[in-house]
Amino acid sequence: MRFLATAALGAVLATSGAQAAVIDFEGFNAGDILSGLGGLSVDGVGYSITVDSNGSNDIAMVFDTDNPTGGDSDLAAPFTNPATGAQLSPGNVLIISEDGDTSDPDDERAGGKITFAFDSAVNLLGFDALDDVTLTVTDSAGGTVTVSVAKDNQFASVTTSFFNISSVQFDFGNQSGAIDNLSISAVPLPASALLLFAGLGGLGVMSRRRKSA
Repeated sequence: MRFLATAALGAVLATSGAQAAVIDFEGFNAGDILSGLGGLSVDGVGYSITVDSNGSNDIAMVFDTDNPTGGDSDLAAPFTNPATGAQLSPGNVLIISEDGDTSDPDDERAGGKITFAFDSAVNLLGFDALDDVTLTVTDSAGGTVTVSVAKDNQFASVTTSFFNISSVQFDFGNQSGAIDNLSISAVPLPASALLLFAGLGGLGVMSRRRKSA
């Protein structure tokens, strides 16, 4: 079973008047390829997705955790909280495809990077990540912040405060992983002078099994 635990990271918090929107993947089907796809947007904010894989395919693909394929039992929902018995089923998440087979989504065990680039500046307020991930955020002036935000073999819900960003990269290193539920808000024009400000808030963690080699 995959278990939920709780942890906390120090938070540097700030407020934003803009309403948050969530980039999730429930509007897509398992096997849909999102990297290189034009016209992606949420609440009027356009974005694109690129992949730099450590394998042979630079493809971001939708994976259904409720119906795992490709032998990926490590991505199978639900995740269980041992203290309360509560269960979480993330539904569709975004992975790096190992072989590009849209009929049988399979995550890239060699890892790689998924990057979201935004057409206009946004604030990143949170996201969900499966497995170790290093987050690199770039602001509209080119400044960057890089932090590690999850633990090996765990599914984490992370609250962040990254402001006025132009892109965010999720680096899984040399192992598989998944991303879901990016919470963003558009940057109001009067706030355009506010550059990158970073913080990590409460972190909920659910462990999962390692994918066999």
